[in-house]
Amino acid sequence: MSEATAPSQRALMQSLYEMYGDDEIAVCDAYAEAERGGQVARPEEDRGEFAESYAHSLWQAGKAEGWLA
Repeated sequence: MSEATAPSQRALMQSLYEMYGDDEIAVCDAYAEAERGGQVARPEEDRGEFAESYAHSLWQAGKAEGWLA
């Protein structure tokens, strides 16, 4: 999937949250797998972190900011 057609990070996390509910491990594992498969793009400045760690960072941000609820 090209970056132009890839879902946003937030949209993918929200979709996975709808599928797996409040199961952080399942959501983050699925997000990391999608990222490794090229299904979601990450900004250039954030590419140094492993997919799993980045997914958990997004989870924490989503819970703190209320877009994962």
